[in-house]
Amino acid sequence: MASLVPTSFFLLAAALSSLTFAYAANNNNNSCPNYEYIFQVGDSLADTGNRFRISNVKSSYRADHFPYGEKFFGKPTGRFSDGRLVIDYIAMSLKLPLLNPYMVKEANFSYGVNCAVGGATVLNDPFYVARNITTTQDNRPLRAQLRWLTTYLKTTCHTRQKCSKVLGKSLFMFGEFGGNDYYLALSAGKSIEEAITFVPHIVKTIVKGIKQVIRYGAKRIVVPGIYPLGCFPYYLTMFSSLDYEDYDEFGCLKAYNELVMYHNDYLERALSILKLEYSNVAIKYIDYYAAVKSILERPSYFGFNKKSILKACCGIGGQYNYDDDILCGTSEVQACSDSAKYLHWDGIHLTEKAYYYVAEHVINSTSSKEFQCLQ
Repeated sequence: MASLVPTSFFLLAAALSSLTFAYAANNNNNSCPNYEYIFQVGDSLADTGNRFRISNVKSSYRADHFPYGEKFFGKPTGRFSDGRLVIDYIAMSLKLPLLNPYMVKEANFSYGVNCAVGGATVLNDPFYVARNITTTQDNRPLRAQLRWLTTYLKTTCHTRQKCSKVLGKSLFMFGEFGGNDYYLALSAGKSIEEAITFVPHIVKTIVKGIKQVIRYGAKRIVVPGIYPLGCFPYYLTMFSSLDYEDYDEFGCLKAYNELVMYHNDYLERALSILKLEYSNVAIKYIDYYAAVKSILERPSYFGFNKKSILKACCGIGGQYNYDDDILCGTSEVQACSDSAKYLHWDGIHLTEKAYYYVAEHVINSTSSKEFQCLQ
């Protein structure tokens, strides 16, 4: 049966245009402000080039090397994918320029700034040092990114009143955040049971950060949950099991997805409480887990190859086309011939095609009158 979803890049662009028109239709109320700016904090899932502009940076995944960026940009841009990310699709749907990374000092920041950094954690380094978990010197956790945001605001809108007006006309993307915190713990040999104890600390820090940007004047804030880590080639390779009961019907590791679901549920409950405290602010939780799960349930419908749905496009070796010692961006590894058929790009990040469908969830939520028209 033929796919019901277009897979060529031309048709994908057409589908994006339809999202833009849907946004315009939902926003056809002059009493509701258009988004004039976008702000982003987060990790490699949203980083548009910050990480590789930090001095003495080290990264396992070389997003500054080809074939990263090959699908859309034709060259590596520091994005951890073959092309665009969720934040890029959001900007395009709002008819705004793609968001420049904070570390490009000569860039145009007239429409906001992207402070997301690959490898960034929510929690600060001392939390991990106390638990014998090694972090990298180039980690830029949430607190550091919010300092960047503060500096940006001071140098662009200058006064608290003017900055509040800017943020009041903005869409603020707060994450996805937290995936690297669990990645650090689990990669260091910590048990899932111990990683679960991190959840309250991580969510508390996220909420504290959201309160900070609300004080700055943010009115419309999107807070995504974490993807199903147990379905990613990295986790499937590094934590493989001989017990078939450890896997779900999609072939994903159940225990790691249960950790993610616990995190997401805890975060969503915390945001519900936060909404009561700030009734004049629109705070929207976006279920990234559900977005990926819907693709796993019907891969061919979305134009993906069912046989490679858990394999990395840019990888080498093993059941999941992933080897932690030979990663995408190195000379030994070539990308697959058609990344649009793949959900996973390099084993820990998604393809541009996958990010498009995740972006749909955000765009549909942020274009609603309930989100835009605050009392």
